[in-house]
Amino acid sequence: MVDANLQREEIVPSEKAFAYKMKYEAMKRTKKRGDGRTLHNIGVQNGESQKTIQNYIWLTRLNSELMGMVDAGEIGIKQAVNLSFISIKGQEIIREILTENNCNISYGMSKRLREITEDEFTRDNVLKIINPAHATAKQEIRKDIHIDFTADEIKCFFPNDSSVEEIKESIIEMLNEKCGNGCHKSDTEKCGNGCHKSDTEKCGNGCHKSNNGKSQQDTNMKGE
Repeated sequence: MVDANLQREEIVPSEKAFAYKMKYEAMKRTKKRGDGRTLHNIGVQNGESQKTIQNYIWLTRLNSELMGMVDAGEIGIKQAVNLSFISIKGQEIIREILTENNCNISYGMSKRLREITEDEFTRDNVLKIINPAHATAKQEIRKDIHIDFTADEIKCFFPNDSSVEEIKESIIEMLNEKCGNGCHKSDTEKCGNGCHKSDTEKCGNGCHKSNNGKSQQDTNMKGE
């Protein structure tokens, strides 16, 4: 029965965890003490590493609510393993905060939570680590982000006659190409480092030079 469950094409982490635990306990009962290779043998039989088998067995220590979040993909396996070392009381505090704030938990957060002592495991201390309010604030700041460049900082990368609007559009276009979101490429020919080519002579680092050999003079890049 256990082996049949493990061979199913689609199996959620909780099913896998309890199947491995049952198999581990059954094999331990039939092995002599001191064998020390039970986890290894289960791994070999199922195409998993010994560490992976151990991690899944540790998941069985999670409460049902957190295990459900693992099955739903809301908590990663590595994070869940760290949470499995926390008391049931502590796990419930974590579940409440994650559910109430509709937020995720990173591996770093789960590791820090695992290191908290039982006496320190209060709702306030958990909030300081998960900190959903701070995460929300960061998202709100990014919506209104504003960046200024001086002419000296970016003039090397654009033709001398480029307007502020053209420079802005070119920067956005290059970023879109970098992240690969499918935006159309510019018809302007680009050199290897992404700078726009012009008919004027270029210096060794890709800066556009004017016809008299001097770099473009500062222009106001901030716009209105």
